[in-house]
Amino acid sequence: MRILVADDEELMLIALKKILSKEEDITLQTAATGKEAIEKAEAFRPDLTIMDIKMPGINGLEALGEIRRYNLSMVLVILSAYDSFSYAQEAIRLQVFDYLVKPVTEAKVLEMVAKVRRHFAELRSSRREELDLREKYKRVIPYIESEFLDALVTGVDEVAFQEYVDLLNLKFDSGFFVALSSLREDLHETCDERETRLLSEEKLVALAETVKQHFPCLIDRVKTDPMVIFIPIEKGEV
Repeated sequence: MRILVADDEELMLIALKKILSKEEDITLQTAATGKEAIEKAEAFRPDLTIMDIKMPGINGLEALGEIRRYNLSMVLVILSAYDSFSYAQEAIRLQVFDYLVKPVTEAKVLEMVAKVRRHFAELRSSRREELDLREKYKRVIPYIESEFLDALVTGVDEVAFQEYVDLLNLKFDSGFFVALSSLREDLHETCDERETRLLSEEKLVALAETVKQHFPCLIDRVKTDPMVIFIPIEKGEV
């Protein structure tokens, strides 16, 4: 984890460096002014920034606001000598993660770091779950599209229609079908003819995907010959 500590008190920087050096997998940088913190954060891209509020020139909150502009995922922790937190509104706007009151103890600092580690672990877990769900959704979409196309042809009630529309994130008032076919299947075809037909089907799939890049449409990729494409139309599009 990359950590940036900004404080104009050298003794505080030394103390925090000593405490944080006991933690594994930490790369640490320090800054003595708000300006320096902004510059280092831009180059260092910290996962966690611990910032003193009262610093000469650009104060801590101003520096955090500038840093937050180009690093939305960074965790922000405020360091202050005042337990009366009069900066609540700005801290909420900056999505400050925690607030440490000076003089900080080693236990408080390590407890905060542990909370940040758990926070990142939960984010990674949530991200993995989101990607897994997206991957499963992408895999099942062709089958949902195929079912919907069959239902549009054979007839579908209003409830089922709305379920398909919601699943596929569609919005349309009408539409039209296009059927693309490769060579007709022949039980007596030779190996060369079969290979040619399969190549033709691959071209159909490629053609259908090209169509989908230009038009929002549904493709029956489960049954490739003939390949059915439905192009939905909203009012005002034609």
